[in-house]
Amino acid sequence: MNWDQLPVIVLEGTRRHWPSLALFLVTLAVIAGSLVARYLLRRRWRAMLEQDQAELEWEPAEGQAEYDQQALALIREARRAVWDLPETRLTLTSDFLVASTLDLVRRIAAVYHPHTDTPEFEASLAQSVVLAERVIIRLHRLTRFPPFRLLASRKLSEYQRFYRLYRQLNDNPLVQALKRHRRLYRIVGWLVSARHLANPFYWAGKDLTREGYFYLLRWFHATYLAQVGREAMRLYGGQAWLSWEEEEAARAGRRLFQLCAEWGGPSAAEWVLLVGLLAEMPHLDAQARLTLLQQGAAGRHPASTDPVSELRSHRVKRWYRQALTRLGQADPGQAPEKERCIERELRLVPR
Repeated sequence: MNWDQLPVIVLEGTRRHWPSLALFLVTLAVIAGSLVARYLLRRRWRAMLEQDQAELEWEPAEGQAEYDQQALALIREARRAVWDLPETRLTLTSDFLVASTLDLVRRIAAVYHPHTDTPEFEASLAQSVVLAERVIIRLHRLTRFPPFRLLASRKLSEYQRFYRLYRQLNDNPLVQALKRHRRLYRIVGWLVSARHLANPFYWAGKDLTREGYFYLLRWFHATYLAQVGREAMRLYGGQAWLSWEEEEAARAGRRLFQLCAEWGGPSAAEWVLLVGLLAEMPHLDAQARLTLLQQGAAGRHPASTDPVSELRSHRVKRWYRQALTRLGQADPGQAPEKERCIERELRLVPR
């Protein structure tokens, strides 16, 4: 072949087969985009997991530091096990969730009650119901946010159908025979991928279905086990709050009612505002917020003043400042000392 004619041959081939060339270029772009998206997704998962991991770091209750650290280690171990779990064992069924829940609860209960044969029975029936209720509430909140909104909107039958299809393909004798020879299995995978080299929809669908499904499923299970472990620690460790952030949020909520009592409130308008403010309170779940409202309505908040000058959580401090500002704007002219009390309180909140 005359090398001088190579550009002409390339141009002629491009002119004749430009649709195939265009699809090939689109495929390369899709593969590159999926690799970048997978890298960014893994970084995002890692950041979210690290954020969840930070939530598992709190100051242990006095006298139970050793037990709390052991329970935390069990939660971390359970979360890591989810990411190491083979895809063939990863599913979204009630049996799988119940089995993983009972196993983790038993192990954490054994930490706080090591001398009992059945440590999980050291909790009352009412306490066990509360544990299940709090976990369900947290999971319900989780399914309202992306990307889990996509998981929550699907029927369980769809997941079962997808899982059965995956198992059928994976348990095929030919696939099992190829898997016993890893090099041959890898070569066959390359050949299948090469066959779809000019099909961008194949590569996009592969990443969006299989990879995305298992990533979401693993993160859902890891988050679920973290919530179960936290509530088991609360139950068997006898802890009112699982973190100092929760304790500070409750302290700030109680302080609002104490402050309103200083000028004879809360009035009807202030009550409406307080309900909205507590609904936006960070760190606390719905049950804890409802308890604060019930205590405030019954006037059962502590008579002593909770020191807001010692608040450390940035989210709680920001929420408390906004609450004081909005409380000062509600029902103006109700009491002459109201403005003075709020200004004094704002000066006490640390920056």
